[in-house]
Amino acid sequence: MEWKDQYKHPLWQKKRLEALEYFGFECSDCGDKESQLHVHHVRYKKGAKMWEYEVTELSVLCDACHKEAHKAKDEINDFCLMYGAGSERVISELVGGYSSYQNGLQEHCNSHMNCVGYGAGYLQNLEAETILKLTKISPDRLQKFIEEAV
Repeated sequence: MEWKDQYKHPLWQKKRLEALEYFGFECSDCGDKESQLHVHHVRYKKGAKMWEYEVTELSVLCDACHKEAHKAKDEINDFCLMYGAGSERVISELVGGYSSYQNGLQEHCNSHMNCVGYGAGYLQNLEAETILKLTKISPDRLQKFIEEAV
């Protein structure tokens, strides 16, 4: 069954409702309760049907945040294509180490640019703002993701 056909399947409709209820029928990022809401897959698992995800692997996003989420994924994919081997590790380290920094993602990105990026050559041509843009996620959502992953 193709991905687009799965949207009509009763098991997806059930999972979608479960996610909406879990997130209180509001946008997971901005709290919007008035706009149309989308149930968004935070990540994709190879071979899994769209309903074969835990509710914590989904998010509920308003139109604006949903567009931003896909834009951010596209930017990360573009970054990986542009900078090649090892770039996924750099992005993973940027996100994975976030919780250990009290001063937030900006300080963490600067640290990685100086210690990992420039030394390894992966980020030598990027400014801190570009890295923040590539890892765009609200601090609250990132913290929730980190807590659920641990």
